[in-house]
Amino acid sequence: MYKVLILLLLVSFSVSAEPVRIAPEVWSEPRTGMLFARLPGLAEMIQRYNQHPDKAKFIVRYPVGDEANVWAEEVRAWLVSLGVPSRDIRLAVSAGKKDDIQLELEGVGGP
Repeated sequence: MYKVLILLLLVSFSVSAEPVRIAPEVWSEPRTGMLFARLPGLAEMIQRYNQHPDKAKFIVRYPVGDEANVWAEEVRAWLVSLGVPSRDIRLAVSAGKKDDIQLELEGVGGP
């Protein structure tokens, strides 16, 4: 019985969550906290963070360029406004050529 419970716990922590994708089109429209809070997958990601705030860290991956850097800083600001301490948010230039911003959660079985 205990082996099954331990196995279930290990599987739940190793499941990889999909990153939250923020498309470039979002930045061409006026943004509000509600728009950001409604991004698909963000509520679940924040919930997972809140379950493990001592281990979880957000990574905001953004394309190369000044404009994308400003967008990434705005994502950080929105996360802080939702209660995530800025020390738990890291900005990283993405190696890919995508124009979107990817929000990931690490330290709790995410990417």
